[in-house]
Amino acid sequence: MSAEDFERFRKVVLADLELLRRLADIEDWAEFTEVAMRESAQLHLEIDADDIRLAHQASRRAWLERWI
Repeated sequence: MSAEDFERFRKVVLADLELLRRLADIEDWAEFTEVAMRESAQLHLEIDADDIRLAHQASRRAWLERWI
């Protein structure tokens, strides 16, 4: 698990519209996590399900805080 690797992966996803769309189209959380981990591994980045879950929670919290 690496915060730096997660940030690198996030930047790759945001720069790759095809990958971004593919991930955005996944409705099942388990499938999303599996695909994200597989894609990050292909980039030699070490992220795991906890990294993805924590980032998701932080993103939701930030979104909610904007509306409170």
